[in-house]
Amino acid sequence: MEKVTHHIGDIDVISLENPYWACLIAPALGGQILSLRFKPLNWELLRVPSHQKAWEDEPFLFGIPILIPPGRIAEGQFTWNGTHYHWPQNDTAGPNHLHGFVWNRPWRVVDVSAAHLWLTLGAQGTADLAWYMGSRLNVGVEYALRGPELLIRVTAQNTGSMSVPFGIGFHTTWNLQEQDWEVLVPRGREWAMTTAVMPNGTFLPHLSSLRGLPVGRLATSVVADACYRLDDDVDTAVFMRGAESAFEFIWQPDAQFRQLTIFRPSLNSPFICVEPCTWTHNAPNLSVDQAISGMSGLDSGEEKVFEYRILANAQ
Repeated sequence: MEKVTHHIGDIDVISLENPYWACLIAPALGGQILSLRFKPLNWELLRVPSHQKAWEDEPFLFGIPILIPPGRIAEGQFTWNGTHYHWPQNDTAGPNHLHGFVWNRPWRVVDVSAAHLWLTLGAQGTADLAWYMGSRLNVGVEYALRGPELLIRVTAQNTGSMSVPFGIGFHTTWNLQEQDWEVLVPRGREWAMTTAVMPNGTFLPHLSSLRGLPVGRLATSVVADACYRLDDDVDTAVFMRGAESAFEFIWQPDAQFRQLTIFRPSLNSPFICVEPCTWTHNAPNLSVDQAISGMSGLDSGEEKVFEYRILANAQ
């Protein structure tokens, strides 16, 4: 098995590479992709930290962190299937829980080759999930380069004795410094948000901060901290198109991901986050049909697989 021989500043990373992609992954920092460069154009698609302190200062705003579960939970509390959950209030925007328990935990390398990496959640993260969920979960992630496609596949298995709530998201942070990107999202509805920046259980009659995105809009024109639900009859693919590029990039989670969180704090921000999630912010506390909020669980003995594909496509 190959050793870690690459670095981003003082961050140890594993490199995967083929003729299309150069991908850098940090097992010690949540097992996440930190850099994804499209080699034919030498374009970096993700926002990359210069060193670990930069990542620690903004841990969700580089690369593609894995969130289990994703989003905010009001006051870190909810009741599900008769069990009351109380999670840490780690949200700087308010007394809420934010983004789960694995994004900053070290992952263990199981297997690595030139274009494939398999990680499992390390002992600390597995123990944290068991403590906060009330049941042991085994979680692994595979990264595979297959021609012009990057596949991310997360497998989660509940090996405990009780059913637990389970959601996942990929906090994808696009780099806006190398190209004027047009973003297209699938048709859907924008959640009405509370002052605590969480859905209130209803939808806006028309798109507000996300207006224009289903037909294409420059990413640099977007300022948003918004949640969005895809319509049931649309494909999940999000498109990223350069004005002068012969390629477009397709960011496609599987059909379990019907929610997007879209975040860009200001017109000067050098990034935009387009985050596919299986449940929306505060889904465990919303009084709406679970098919609408995405709220879901993982039964004792059950295993689920979640896939996210990034594809370069000639226009």
